[in-house]
Amino acid sequence: MVSKTLRIWLLTATLTGSVIGAPWAQEKTEEEKKAEEREIVRLPRVTVSSTRLLDVPLDLRRYPGQVRVVSGDEIETFENDTVPGVIQYEPGITLYNQTGNPFEPTLDLRGFSGEPVTETTVFLDGVRVNTPDFNVVDWDLLPVKDLQRIEVVPGTASVFGKNALAGVVNLRTKRGGPVPEAKAEIAGGSFGQQRYRASVGGPAGGFDYYLGFTQELEDGFRQASDSNVTQLFAKVGRRIEDAGTDITGSFLFVTDHLEQPGTLPAAILNIDRTRNLTPGDFSDRTLYQGILNLRQELPAGFSATLNGFVRDLDREFFTVGLTSQSTTQTGILSGGLTAQVTNEATFGDHRNVFVAGVEYTRNDVNSKGSAEFTGFPPSLSETKTDENVVGIYFQEWFDLIPEVLILSGGGRYDWDRIDFTDQFDAANDRVRTFEHFSPRAGLNWNVTEDVGLYFSYSEGFRSPTVNELFAFFPFSSNPNLDPPTATTFEVGTRVRAGEYFEGTLALFQTDVDDEILFVVTDPTTGGGINQNVQKTRRRGLELTLRGRYGNLINGFVNYSYIKATFETDALLASGPVRAGDDIPLVPQNRVGWGVNVSPVEGLTFSLAGLYVGAQFLSGDEANLSKPLDPYYVMTGRVNYRRGPLTLFLQGNNITDAEYEPWGVLAFGGERFLMPAPGASVMGGVILEFSGFYK
Repeated sequence: MVSKTLRIWLLTATLTGSVIGAPWAQEKTEEEKKAEEREIVRLPRVTVSSTRLLDVPLDLRRYPGQVRVVSGDEIETFENDTVPGVIQYEPGITLYNQTGNPFEPTLDLRGFSGEPVTETTVFLDGVRVNTPDFNVVDWDLLPVKDLQRIEVVPGTASVFGKNALAGVVNLRTKRGGPVPEAKAEIAGGSFGQQRYRASVGGPAGGFDYYLGFTQELEDGFRQASDSNVTQLFAKVGRRIEDAGTDITGSFLFVTDHLEQPGTLPAAILNIDRTRNLTPGDFSDRTLYQGILNLRQELPAGFSATLNGFVRDLDREFFTVGLTSQSTTQTGILSGGLTAQVTNEATFGDHRNVFVAGVEYTRNDVNSKGSAEFTGFPPSLSETKTDENVVGIYFQEWFDLIPEVLILSGGGRYDWDRIDFTDQFDAANDRVRTFEHFSPRAGLNWNVTEDVGLYFSYSEGFRSPTVNELFAFFPFSSNPNLDPPTATTFEVGTRVRAGEYFEGTLALFQTDVDDEILFVVTDPTTGGGINQNVQKTRRRGLELTLRGRYGNLINGFVNYSYIKATFETDALLASGPVRAGDDIPLVPQNRVGWGVNVSPVEGLTFSLAGLYVGAQFLSGDEANLSKPLDPYYVMTGRVNYRRGPLTLFLQGNNITDAEYEPWGVLAFGGERFLMPAPGASVMGGVILEFSGFYK
């Protein structure tokens, strides 16, 4: 009997073959072929935002590292509720869900698992959106439908500041164009999914504007797993060409209510995957955010950019256990300013680009919590954290041989002061200051216009979180922790075959010193404390292949192999860890692929697949329990556009695979697993209008 896995792979091959083969079912005339050649669409040259603030776009051939760019059109190819859902097919991604809600995934890069702290930093229009208390990213608060571009930059990102040991995800929002445009969408599908979406943008009296509204509703496939997310995004811009001035201001409002069904014991999951063991868990968030960006051209090849922001986030978490319940309410008020100067100059034929900047951020975090355990009186907590962060950075690119050999370098100095106040017990008040300089160097050798090699070296650091330092002192937190630091070496190549195909290959190694883990200090009771562990390592390979033939077909295949290991012996909660043991939640093998085919004008068939290899459960640092099984899921979509009207039908997990993307090894060895949803469909209608006023 053919196994289920083999049947899925056969179905993938059959569907892919039928979709790719469809355009050749009828032979084209010579006139049609010539017309097609005239309208051919080729892979564009990629430019990237390689500096802390976007100023002068850099040709990817001058950047010593990997950058994966997802355009606005590609974001819409497979509509998803979050940014991680859009970029999940990229190599080197760690992606899972530990709440059971589709809007709250966890994402990290290059062998970092998101535990205990996310090591990937995310920027929205130049503003860091990781929360200052846990460094997590609330992906539901990011307006994925209003994004113009996503850049995934793996590897230690020195000049972007603290907490970017794994890399950076750079998000850029849309702005109004020279022609007025309007768009409306209504969609619905399985699990009670509903989407209501509208946007409008264009020119207005010398300004440009963009306004987007999105509401997402879902009942979920499990008991007590409702979702409700509402987003409003507005942006106004002004370009003064004669003065070399470009300024934008944006406002983002988001409110949500997300129920969290959580994990299930393996024994219950095998009987009923829709069960909720402890109904009642939820998270509520409300965000107000304003961002100002200014770019000004100056004489003698200089330009200046300025970024300022205010971010006000209120959130509430309510958690129900078998014998307990707890509530945490947190208010986070953040504000900051970044100023950057760029100079482009040419010495003979040798181009030089120099960038320098300074960044200041202030975070005020107020948190109140209460917990009740059966048989014990309620416990209360109230804390206040003030954080001031200053960063000074510089970067330079110099053509040793014009357009052929480019030397680059840079660095950043960070100063981070954390003031913690326990409103109930002043004896727990603490102040810690961290300082670190992170250098970066690289070399690009463009052998030909279409073949390039590069090498890079980079360093970075992470500030310990308030929880790791103070919040649970003296039980597990440790105010004497050192900041973890990372060193990354990377070599790679980029190749283009004509204008229709491109590929990249990267080999990297990241060593982390002073990683923070919970170390058992009393084996008899299991008690311990957060401590710095001497070394961990991530080593791997990333391969990307992209191709296009006109408007007819385009596709990609991405592969990554990553080995993430402990390099030091330690006694952790799950048992004794030996050098060479695998770090949990890091799949060694990961394959993503996708293909889009347009056999006739207005009609597009899309297929995508994702294979994720086995990985150890959260909490199983000693590698004692059975790993999570590997899984393979497929998504398909059909789009038909005629005039202003688009109809679409999208199927997720179309093979109805049963899999668990995340699990935790509980005390005593019991396995708790997170079930993923089965097959689902969503269909909708989109109306688009352009040039409806002058």
